Amino acid sequence: MVLASVFSTFSDALSFIVEPQDSRGGPGLKVGGLGELGDLAGNHFLICAVALALAIALAMPLALWLGHLGRAEFLAVSTANVGRAVPALAIIAFCVAFLGTG
Repeated sequence: MVLASVFSTFSDALSFIVEPQDSRGGPGLKVGGLGELGDLAGNHFLICAVALALAIALAMPLALWLGHLGRAEFLAVSTANVGRAVPALAIIAFCVAFLGTG
């Protein structure tokens, strides 16, 4: 039963990407479809590039400074490990909430 619900949701998402849908914003407005896929992908890549540039601009000077000092190694490694673990924990929490536990 749960598996059918997941596949139904996936099918709806795939249908939204391929076929334009009526918008809730007003009559006659269409959203989604292959026509918007290129624009949305371009916006996504732009947002990712800006986020990556900001992360590099913040992390590189801090990493060079901490590496030069030779201190706070434990703090830097611990922070990086937490940053690696949080997305996986968020996905697990989302799956438990979406699919249920039993």
